[in-house]
Amino acid sequence: MGENVGAAARAMKNFGLSELVLIAPKCEWPNDRAQMLASGSGDILDAAKVFPDAAAALAPYNLVLATTARGRDVVKEIHTPKQASGGFAPRPRPAREPPSCSGASGRGSPMRK
Repeated sequence: MGENVGAAARAMKNFGLSELVLIAPKCEWPNDRAQMLASGSGDILDAAKVFPDAAAALAPYNLVLATTARGRDVVKEIHTPKQASGGFAPRPRPAREPPSCSGASGRGSPMRK
């Protein structure tokens, strides 16, 4: 839904994030409803990049962290935020900020494979 993308852009702006990546959006893009909900964050929507799948969208990154509020039956390492942040110190600072990846709650992360 365009509204969700617009609300996400607004939240991103509130936290100082600027690079929005959309993975195979279900809504038509660009989207008027997204612009309405973005409320001052249209610059983030205007610069959004659209990719056909998660592999293409995340290819430039060597570290991707995902979060969820739901329990999942997925065999992946699970870390608390404190544990995960401990792994950042020895890594060289990336040229780009690491991405935030989210998906519809019912479907889960696009990186389940």
